[in-house]
This record gives sequence, structure tokens and C-alpha cells, in this order.
Amino acid sequence: MVKAFYDAYHRFARFPLIGGIGETFYVQNIAEEAVQRMTKNILSERFSKVLAIGQSGSGISTALHRLAQEQTITDTHHVIFFSAADALSITDVEPIDFLIVIWVKLICAMQERNIEIPAKTFDLLANITSEGINTKKTETELARRISLKIKTDSEFRRNIVKQFMIKTETMEEHISDLCWILAGQVHAGYRMNEAVFKKFQEEDMSQNILSKLEGLKGLEYKSELTFLRTIEGIIGELQTLHYKPVFLKHAWVEEKKDVLIVIDEMNHLKREITEKIFFEKKTMFQALEAKMIFAFPLSLWHHPLFSDVLSYFRCEFIRPLTVYDAVGNYRGDFLNIMKDAILKRIEPSLISDDAIATLIDVSGGLMGDLMNFMQNACLRAIEKKAAIIGNDIVAEVIDDKIDAFARMFDFAGYESAVRAVIRSKKKTNIHNKELIYLLNYGFVLEYGDTSDTLWYDAHPCLIFDRKS
Repeated sequence: MVKAFYDAYHRFARFPLIGGIGETFYVQNIAEEAVQRMTKNILSERFSKVLAIGQSGSGISTALHRLAQEQTITDTHHVIFFSAADALSITDVEPIDFLIVIWVKLICAMQERNIEIPAKTFDLLANITSEGINTKKTETELARRISLKIKTDSEFRRNIVKQFMIKTETMEEHISDLCWILAGQVHAGYRMNEAVFKKFQEEDMSQNILSKLEGLKGLEYKSELTFLRTIEGIIGELQTLHYKPVFLKHAWVEEKKDVLIVIDEMNHLKREITEKIFFEKKTMFQALEAKMIFAFPLSLWHHPLFSDVLSYFRCEFIRPLTVYDAVGNYRGDFLNIMKDAILKRIEPSLISDDAIATLIDVSGGLMGDLMNFMQNACLRAIEKKAAIIGNDIVAEVIDDKIDAFARMFDFAGYESAVRAVIRSKKKTNIHNKELIYLLNYGFVLEYGDTSDTLWYDAHPCLIFDRKS
């Protein structure tokens, strides 16, 4: 029994739902619409800059990771993906830090694609690393070394920042140069995607053959021999010979790809840092000749200065699942999504239906909170040597969250502001000044599909506080 709860504990860890393990636990409709909207934005506008806005736990990381793996995106873009929190690992960040990290990531991406890096890039690498790093290395080794030292060596970072603080435009030019080189590369290969399958249908390829080839969708082959042998292993030698001219005619693709830079977990940085980057230096990213998407905290969307940012960025929102509406009516579709997310990770015999219902209720539709609740419940079950997660364990888990909130209420004004939201009959009229910190700390959650349908409520753990 202990092992079963131990295994479940690890399955409830918060990680982006991508790849094999992600597909195992992914529940449809989580962030699906947001991914589709962002994909449309990226494909429709060159050099677009997008903010993926949401509260912690609403699924921003999952949405960005899934976007970066969308076939329509990977077919047409060089995707550079990194976490701001991981790349910097510091609380004191200057805007120039992001330009340096982006530059380093581009150098590494070019090396991975066997694209020659310009001599002036190596000269700049050698110049900024002349103190503290052995320059008798390749440009990629230097770039990776810089990437490591930026987040581990504060003095090294300060020296680099000092060098480029007055040369921001120089770094912007170097980044744009690398983006142009990447975007100018002709990407060629045999690819099996929706467009190619449509052409196969137009050539009257049998539905039986098309069905057998479905498993090749999304794959790409540089070698004609490897491509045809793979097909032969699926449909046989005779059919491959018969359709060979069709395969070679339509599956070969030559195209150029734009650069898409996706920066996750910017919403995990200190709020002051995010404000500095997007409010004081809001034009900094506009000069970069690349498409970009940033994770952005919902609380700052309510900042008085955000209106100045709107002309520079498109906004896409990822909000909690609406498990109940503004008047308290439950939404069965979203309840089932969250229940499925639990039962994909733990055996149904290990948790009661009442426990599931209660934890979904107090999560407020935040998938991140639900995962945390379930992890803590698994730990409690192990500690108690319990055979099942029941209401007693759930009550303790909820109390832990309530205690965490209560500690924050020691600061002036928080408790009274939350109580005002709870008592309010009109959940749509909340002052922006209050929302900045209420949303930042998760005291209040924002729901709705459009700006005209937004409504707010206190986190359920505060509403159902049995200790109050």
C-alpha cells in the first residue's frame, strides 16, 4: 500500500504535460483553446510578441510546452524554448540578462542544427569571456559555459551585465543577425503531415494505404532511402513501388522557418523584476526579429501601467477551469476533467469519491492546486499507514493550505480585502488596485472566457475555512 501511494505521489508532481509521460496523464481540453489561439497568432503575424497570461497553477507551462510541440508550429518555426527561472536562477535580474540568455540559446540552437556561426559572434563571445573562462574553446562550448556561469557566478554575471548595460542595441543586433541566419536556412526533407496526406488523397491513394501510414504523421526523413524503406516496412514492397512517384513528389518539402522564442516561468520571477522588464523596458523585445511568447502573471495585467504595454504585445489568457459559475452552479464537464486528472494518476481504490469531490471543490479549478493537494494527501496516507484517502486526510490537507493563507494575512489589508470579495454579491466589480496583490498571492481567482464575462471569487480554501 505504501508503494502505491509513493508512486501516486510522484505522478502528481507538477510538470508540463508533454511527451510520453505527459500524454499518459493529459486530459483533453486543458489549455487546448489557449494553445489554438496562440498558434493562430503566431502563424498570422511575423515577429509577433505574445503574453501568455495566467495565475500560477492554471496550466501556463503545459500550454506553452504543448504549443512548442504543435506540428503546425514545428513545421514552420525554429523553436527556442527555455525557462526564465531555470536560465537565470537568481532574484536580481536586469533586462539585459534576458537578451544575453536569448543570444546564448540561439548560438546553441544553431550548433545543434549544424549551422555555421558568424565570426563576429565568436569574437563577441571571446571578448566578454576573456576574464573567467578559457577562450580556447568552440563558440558552442563558450556559449554553454556562459549560460552556466550566468546563473551560478554572480560576479561573472555582474561583469557581463556591466559591459552590455550601455550596449543594449549591440546585443539586439547580434540576436537579430542570428535569427536572420536561422530563418534564412532552407529546411528540406521528406515529411508526412496533414497537407501531404491531403495531396495523397488527391492522387487517389487508397484509404487502406492512408490508414496504415497514419503512424508516420509528424515524422521527417532526410534520406530518400530511409523514407522509402520505412514506408515499405508498413505497406509492403509492391505498394511502395507503385506509389513511389507520389511519395517522392509530395512528401519532399523545402522551406524556410521563422524563429520562435518561448520563455516560460517569467511569472515565477519577483514581481518587481517582471515590472521592470515589461513596463520600463517594454520596447526592448520589439527590436528582435523573432516571434516571442512570454509567460506573464495575471496580477500585473491589472497594473495601472499595463495599458501602456498593450500596443507592444498580444495577450492570451489561461484561466482556471470553471468548476462552478458565478452563482455557484457546478459545471459537470469541468468537474469530470479534474476527476479524470486524478484517476489517471492514482488507483480508484486508493481514494474515496467524497475525497475527490472535496479536493476538486477546494482547488478552485486550478490544476496546480489540485496536484499539490493530492501529493500532500498521498504523503498523509503513507504517514498514517492508511488504506485509502478519505475525508479525514482531505481535511488535514485543506487545513495546511488554509494555514499557509493565514500566515499571509499578517500583512495589513489582505484579510479585509478578501472578506470584501467573499461578501460581495457582484463578483464582477473588484478594484484593480486590490486585484494586483489578491491575484498575485492566489487569495482571489479570476474566471471567465472574455473581458466582458470576467468574475472573481476568493480561493475556496478561504471561503470554506472551518477555523475562521
